[in-house]
Amino acid sequence: MSSETTNPPKKSHVGLIIGIIVVIVVIIVIIIVVILYLRSKSPSTTCTSSSQCASGLVCNLTNGLCVSCLSDTNCPSATPHCNTSTNKCQGCVNSGQCSGTTPICSTATGTSGAAGTCVACDQTSDCTSSAAPICNTSGTCVQCTSSDTSNCPDTATICNNGTCVGCVHDSDCSGATPACNTTTNTCATCTTSNTSQCTPGTPACSVSTNSCVQCSAANNTLCTGLTPNCNTSSGICTI
Repeated sequence: MSSETTNPPKKSHVGLIIGIIVVIVVIIVIIIVVILYLRSKSPSTTCTSSSQCASGLVCNLTNGLCVSCLSDTNCPSATPHCNTSTNKCQGCVNSGQCSGTTPICSTATGTSGAAGTCVACDQTSDCTSSAAPICNTSGTCVQCTSSDTSNCPDTATICNNGTCVGCVHDSDCSGATPACNTTTNTCATCTTSNTSQCTPGTPACSVSTNSCVQCSAANNTLCTGLTPNCNTSSGICTI
């Protein structure tokens, strides 16, 4: 009886083929994404005349791109000057185009925010008044900023909209004057919303004096018995 030699089955290459296909697909997808990204970063509009540009744009023949402006004549009245470096219309390109209370043209390196706007200041050195020696991000000379209260006196160490004040919130006050009068931005004995210092004998707060009184216009029902009426001027219960 003759014996037959059985050859082992060939190893399947299906898994390898599938892996190669997946790698090829991934590479193709990456290439497509890169191409789309580069296209989004590249100028998508080319021109040889302004008639080929969208409304409001003109053709820059130097590079064949549609841009906002080539000169001031292309700019609207709201932003009348053309920055020929960026081909964008701005409020100003240099300080010679500014005047009055906003004599400075802001720059990209200044502290006053976006470039190309006439402002009171673009850096602190533009502020010459000792009462407002700091240039803020709005291009205005102020007494202080949230990050610079060095010019504030000891009695008003908090900066509120460019001005040194004693308080903005009750949490800024303490001791015998725990309430913040938000009209004057000073710490007081009491306010209508904070009567923590007022005793049962004087439970109300006078709006005019920020002191604790027997009654007020907002609390006239505190007067009872033989003195049922509130003299709102003095804060005293009367007959």
